[in-house]
Amino acid sequence: MVMGIIILLSSAVIWLLAEGVVAWLAAGVFLFVVAVVVNGYFDSSSNKSVAAAKKLPGNGRYSWEVVGESHYQDNLERLAGPKTSDGVEHYCTALIRHEPGNEHDENACEVQIESMTVGYLPRANAAKLVKLVGKSGFTFAAQAVIRGGWRRADDDEGHYGVSLDVAAGKLKNSV
Repeated sequence: MVMGIIILLSSAVIWLLAEGVVAWLAAGVFLFVVAVVVNGYFDSSSNKSVAAAKKLPGNGRYSWEVVGESHYQDNLERLAGPKTSDGVEHYCTALIRHEPGNEHDENACEVQIESMTVGYLPRANAAKLVKLVGKSGFTFAAQAVIRGGWRRADDDEGHYGVSLDVAAGKLKNSV
């Protein structure tokens, strides 16, 4: 990151001082490095969020279904890859963020993967988590799997879905 910033500043100075082809090359390097630095910044900030969040215990069953994924199919395809004839099974880490100001439900808990919304916890699970934690605005991490995303020759097509590995029986002692 620091090296990227040094290259960025050097390229900007060369661009300002030079003319012709050198200026064009410096401009190209400048824009490339800006893209790399910005992308690296956002990637590292989302990784810090995941690392900082307390992890909910799992049992390997991935029994907490996420709802509302139909609204986030584009995000899920970016995360899991394009639809294939066999579909996908992509394991990753999700963040569960309580949204106490949500206009539809004060217990609403958004589910994000790599800073992209992929759905919400069902009302019952969100209410259970909020009741256990006893405070608003929390963020937890949980293992997740994105499944589905098939497209077959006979026009059979499946949406992506998300399940979380959360052991409900272990929540009380871990949050």
